[in-house]
Amino acid sequence: MNPTLHKGTVYRRGDYWVAQATIALRPDGSRIRRSKTCRTKTAARQALRELRREAQLRANPRELPLSRWCDTYLREYAHYRLNPRTAADHRSKIRRYINPTLGDIPVGSITPADVREFHAYVRKAGVSDRTVQIAHSVLSRILDAAVEEGILDTNPVARMQRPRAQSRRRDALTAEEAKRIITTAHDARDPLATLWTCALLTGARKGELIGLERDRVDVDAGVIDLSWQIQSIPYAHGPRCHNQDEHTAVRCPSRTLDIPPGFDWRPCNRTRVFTRPKTQASIRAIPIPEPARIALAEHLASIPGGPYNLVWPSASGRPLEDRYVTQRWREALDRAGVPRIDFHSARHTAASLLLEGGVSPEVIVQLLGHSSVLSTRRYLHVPQTMAREALGRLTHVVGLPAITAAP
Repeated sequence: MNPTLHKGTVYRRGDYWVAQATIALRPDGSRIRRSKTCRTKTAARQALRELRREAQLRANPRELPLSRWCDTYLREYAHYRLNPRTAADHRSKIRRYINPTLGDIPVGSITPADVREFHAYVRKAGVSDRTVQIAHSVLSRILDAAVEEGILDTNPVARMQRPRAQSRRRDALTAEEAKRIITTAHDARDPLATLWTCALLTGARKGELIGLERDRVDVDAGVIDLSWQIQSIPYAHGPRCHNQDEHTAVRCPSRTLDIPPGFDWRPCNRTRVFTRPKTQASIRAIPIPEPARIALAEHLASIPGGPYNLVWPSASGRPLEDRYVTQRWREALDRAGVPRIDFHSARHTAASLLLEGGVSPEVIVQLLGHSSVLSTRRYLHVPQTMAREALGRLTHVVGLPAITAAP
């Protein structure tokens, strides 16, 4: 350690003990101090040793253990640059795969052999090849940040070939299967029958439909506004928490939602919030086919608005839970005698049936809000008349007559 740096001190402040040390010097010679508050003097002494270690690592950052750099990455990079849900996934990959295999290795000493061992460890967990590929990408982003920070000259993972993963083909339903799901759901008075109808006839995402508010549905014009979606946001420790290592954030008495500055959101219920879709192309208003419009109008007239003004609220008025929607979707498939596929396949079904109906792929990607056309096309470039005609064709492909909503 630089001999000019203070060795640090431990002192008492009220009911707590504080460890404080100078961990670096600024170019002008002033000190950069860090402190940690602990419950006991023993814990404070341990914290002081960690602060001294941090000072040593600042002098030679390539010796920083990867696990420590991952903490910085999550705090300084992922939190500000990533969608909260994506940041939570990175945190999970670090905890489950990266730290157990590479966490003790200095950032500047990671080799391709270490990365291959990391791949083997992830595969042994019994996960899919796609999960191995995602974990590899997360590791690469972490080391990209180390390059940006000036710790590394190059990213060793970027020079390696990404693990192969067979693309999982999502199934799409036939027109007859889609029709059976819709008609049997309405015949059975399924309370989510109109949700299945809108999913299959518009291709909207699950979060867009669960988060659809009544004032964003114009049943007279037959248009729904998909500019918001429901998303679950993880908790973070609050600023007054002194025991972050002793409990998870969900148990923290001063916990707060882990939302980065500049993230566009509105509160809903606890950790469920309204957020903007991740791309501008996904923010869109689309016409709904006539059978869906009629069913939706009757559905809205038959249920109260509830505290959150949702089109499809739970019995308590809160947003529907993903698990519940998945369970009821499976029941709808079983009732219709259709093989079980995930809910997102309803989106692929809509795309396939639109194509079958002769709709231009250019129109389809904009109706579905695909980000792949964000740089060159926006939904507003597609006239409402053309979009309405496109979704009207889907109704004809399915062969669906006018339907009524479940009471």
